Amino acid sequence: MLRIVRTPDGRLALDAARRAGGRGGYLHRQSACWVEFARRKGLVRSLRAPADRAVRSALVTELECRAEGKA
Repeated sequence: MLRIVRTPDGRLALDAARRAGGRGGYLHRQSACWVEFARRKGLVRSLRAPADRAVRSALVTELECRAEGKA
């Protein structure tokens, strides 16, 4: 599972060390789950915060780059 957190500026970020403060949420490592996550809109329940599709898509793009070894 991948831990994600919401940064103070409203972005979603990967918490690879699983040590970031505050609320976090988890996402499967499977790319199919990333696509479904990006497609949703509104509140991210585990973070108790809104995250629109653009914010979600940015996180998915980062995850895809990491999976391909680009980052």
